[in-house]
Amino acid sequence: MILLNGEQLAYLGDSVYELKIRTYLLEKPSTAVDVLHKTAINYTSGVNQARIMKYFLEQNILTEDEIDYYKRGRNSSHSANGRKISISEYKMATGFEAVFGYLYLEKNEKR
Repeated sequence: MILLNGEQLAYLGDSVYELKIRTYLLEKPSTAVDVLHKTAINYTSGVNQARIMKYFLEQNILTEDEIDYYKRGRNSSHSANGRKISISEYKMATGFEAVFGYLYLEKNEKR
């Protein structure tokens, strides 16, 4: 059992996800940093994280443990703080990041 709260897992998961995306993009032909950055934002924005999580939930892709950690992250977030994202998307994205934090701490690279 991981003892971090949902916000802490999301904080860690945000970094893990960002690193995975950046590593993935560096394997592509274009290495212009400005292009890489703009492309990374498409993957890492809260709106897109929420879309991915919605898909995962609709397709029943997550394990029971992953859903529990998603809920822990989703329920811990406060608000979108005026960002260009709805509160529900913000919470879903925070849950998404919490799952990545959980998987990282479990050393579950394959998942």
